[in-house]
Amino acid sequence: MKMRSIVCGVDFSSGSRKALRVAVELARANRSALTVLFSEDPTLVAAAKAAGDPRATRASATLALERFVARTTRTHPLRGLQAVVTEGTPADDILKAAGRRRADLIVLGTRGAGNVARLLLGSTAQRVLRRARVPVLTVPSGAAS
Repeated sequence: MKMRSIVCGVDFSSGSRKALRVAVELARANRSALTVLFSEDPTLVAAAKAAGDPRATRASATLALERFVARTTRTHPLRGLQAVVTEGTPADDILKAAGRRRADLIVLGTRGAGNVARLLLGSTAQRVLRRARVPVLTVPSGAAS
C-alpha cells in the first residue's frame, strides 16, 4: 500500500514522541507527506487567556510544537513535514485533518490508561480507532524508540 499522506497526532508526551519517530520513518520510507497535529483544549486556552498567561496564544503553541518536532526528529529530519495546531477535541481534529489531507494512515501514541480511566474518560486513540476511515497505527508508550 502506497501512503501519500500520514497524520500524526501528538500531545508532547513521551508516547507521542515515539509515535512521531515511527511516523517520520514511515513517511521517509514511502515518500509521504507528514502532518503533525497538536490539538489544544478550548476550555484550557480560554482559562489561560483569562488569567493573562502569554503561553495561551496560537503562536506560542505553534512554537512549542515546532520545538517538539525538531527535538524529536533531530537525528532523522524529514522534508515536507507540516506542524499544525488546532483548537478543539483531539480525536475530532485528528480525524478532520486526516480527511482534509486525504491521509492514508493516522499514527498515535498510547499511554495505556487503566480500565477505570478508559471507562470514565475514553482516550483519544480509542476515539480515533472507532471512527477512522483509514488505518490507524498506535504506538505504545513502552515501545522502543
